[in-house]
Amino acid sequence: MKVNLRLKIKSRNQPQWLCWLLIILPFLFGTLIEWLGAPAFVKYILDVACLVLLLIMIRLKLRNPERRSKILVVWGILFFLYTLIGYLFLYQSLLYYLWGARNNFRYYVAFVAFCTFLEPEDVQDYFKLFDILFWVNVVVSLVQYFFLEKTGDYLGGIFGVEQGCNAYSNLFFVVVLTKSVVFYMERRERLAECFWKFVAVILVAALAELKFFFIEAVAIMIFASLFTSFSWRKVGVLLGGSVAIGAGAALLTVLFPYFGEFFSLEWFLNEATSDKGYTYAGDLNRMTVITEINERFLETTAQRLFGMGLGNCDNAAYEFLITPFFAQYSKLHYTWLSTAYIYLETGWVGLIFFFGFFVLAFSNARKIEKKCTGVARTYCRVAKVMAILCMMIAIYNASLRTEAGYMVYFVLALPNIVVKVPEGEKNPA
Repeated sequence: MKVNLRLKIKSRNQPQWLCWLLIILPFLFGTLIEWLGAPAFVKYILDVACLVLLLIMIRLKLRNPERRSKILVVWGILFFLYTLIGYLFLYQSLLYYLWGARNNFRYYVAFVAFCTFLEPEDVQDYFKLFDILFWVNVVVSLVQYFFLEKTGDYLGGIFGVEQGCNAYSNLFFVVVLTKSVVFYMERRERLAECFWKFVAVILVAALAELKFFFIEAVAIMIFASLFTSFSWRKVGVLLGGSVAIGAGAALLTVLFPYFGEFFSLEWFLNEATSDKGYTYAGDLNRMTVITEINERFLETTAQRLFGMGLGNCDNAAYEFLITPFFAQYSKLHYTWLSTAYIYLETGWVGLIFFFGFFVLAFSNARKIEKKCTGVARTYCRVAKVMAILCMMIAIYNASLRTEAGYMVYFVLALPNIVVKVPEGEKNPA
């Protein structure tokens, strides 16, 4: 197992450095806040970076050299205008709306910035750094589990040990494994690299009780297989990956016996119809969340179409941003589910805009893929797998609303970044 520690230090302009902050700084939050005692306010550096990037793009009239992400830019703008019009009719507080806009649209700003300012060689640099951070995260996670006795929601590796930190690890693992599996199937990554990443990620996922990751890993293998040409490498990945996932699932049930039924069809069907909720305490169930919200809050057709207004159900660490709705209904844990958040605030129209972005990102990657060769085409296939996984993740939890979401939108932007990579470009893995 060999990790390339050589990273090329290149000169970057201001927008590229701001993009670097959005992608890399979330990896440092655990160290900065929990170990070095930096204030949690350091996270808002990313908001400043997003705002500056937005202003730069407006000044440049949202210029995109390839103009291939135009439909996605228009889609994001229409989504924003829809919420702005809704604010006029569902007004509560300007601060609530601005906070809701920040929580929902910062990723679209980042996506367009990545497409506009990053270059093909940046992609290679970022994934080299991801590989290094991946192994650091694995080692730190093992130390946290065996020596600090951290498990479950408190086992986040380099992302920290606060509750929910493993959601960051989950997104990072999805990014790393998706790229690794697709690249291996396309003969752009060695067997040893892909194998050890697979083993490590399954092990840490089991220790961190990331049970949904096993479903994500299956999805990665399936869709990577569908989007790449047939080869014996693909057969090997499917067989070896199935064994690794099965072993990880077995380890999970040994370490945490109460997860023993999670991988059964009977358990899934019971979960889909249960009225006990996310935590079995009467809160919302991710599989029936729309129906439950309709019964409790959105009773009319208009309410179901347009929701309660962007930001009007939101929450924050600061009291002046805590909405009355959250104060009254926080026990329902709707903030743990992206679909619940979006449906409550923006209704069916908002859900169409939200999931429609991932559909368009998939379509965008597919169109660019047809015009690409070499490694650029491989990256388009990585983005296609990621677009599908984003829809799965959005239904399962709210991790795409965290700062770790920036790395996911970076992957979705890959086709627009690497579109000029010539055939025969050196493997960046």
